[in-house]
Amino acid sequence: MNKMLTAMSQDMRIYPYKGETEDSFCFRLCYSALGQWCLNLASGMTNGVIGVSNAKITMTLNKMLKSYAQLFPGLQSRFGEDFTSFIKTIYDETGYLINDEKGTRIANYGRGIKLGGKTLFFGLASSNSSFEVNGLGVFAEKQAEIFAGVKDFLRRDSLSAEEYFESKFRPLEFDDKLLAGYKRSDIQFFDPNQAKYQHAWLSKMVTDCTIARVQNSLLYFATMKIGNDLYYRAEPSDDAGIGKFTSREYIRLQIAIRTHYRNSVKFTVIKLDDVYSILETRYFLPNREYYFMLLISWPMENVSCRNRFLVKNSMIEEIFPVLSGIGFKRKL
Repeated sequence: MNKMLTAMSQDMRIYPYKGETEDSFCFRLCYSALGQWCLNLASGMTNGVIGVSNAKITMTLNKMLKSYAQLFPGLQSRFGEDFTSFIKTIYDETGYLINDEKGTRIANYGRGIKLGGKTLFFGLASSNSSFEVNGLGVFAEKQAEIFAGVKDFLRRDSLSAEEYFESKFRPLEFDDKLLAGYKRSDIQFFDPNQAKYQHAWLSKMVTDCTIARVQNSLLYFATMKIGNDLYYRAEPSDDAGIGKFTSREYIRLQIAIRTHYRNSVKFTVIKLDDVYSILETRYFLPNREYYFMLLISWPMENVSCRNRFLVKNSMIEEIFPVLSGIGFKRKL
């Protein structure tokens, strides 16, 4: 293995799983290393002020990624065109970074979450401390002083999937005129009976309760059939940005609808060796759960992968309540 990769592996305590290709391992190391570069930049000091401009982060990370891609052919395709924006968004939205008029700085407040016998630390681990990196998350012992639970991090309610479904379909909150301004041909309805998500959007409604979307927009509507008429209620808009921590909540509603109609979305755990497993979901995740996964695991194949993750076995039990909390069922 390349000497630089060996050094990166030892520094971050990231090791290959049984049978992992060098290309895959290289991707994981560079992915996590770029995260560490981002946090290091945000902890630096310029003119006596801790932090860095967004432009400096973008320029430096792009330069590092270009260097990695030159050393390891094929790496660029795994990262896509806008990885630097992606990685900064993750850290912004999960509380690693603070943005204000002075720029971007590390939010080193000593916060942490205990997971799998270790501590996910929301800061930059000191160079003389023991730490490891899983995905984009920093796991550092004896650094955190303030501890929160996973539910606190996710900012989720305690409703089961069925309770969430019931809370979303109250007839008095619906309006039959809400989509009057749209062409019927632009409206698609979610079919919870379809096994594959890409086949689940139809031109007609097949259940009494579902979710509708307007094509080529970010608009979603809870939809009820009452008598022969359709009634709608707008779901929270993602107009503020699909990268926001609280975005893509319509996915939670889709999962709840499938649970209600006895077609729960499944996830699978495939053990690779004594250290690693692959966790695969049949659906994409809402951003809250997706960002949590990015702090404790690596996306498989490339950074755009939202439903297959390489996870340490020690983290599996921590993930179960996160997924089951929004309606996923484990496929045994």
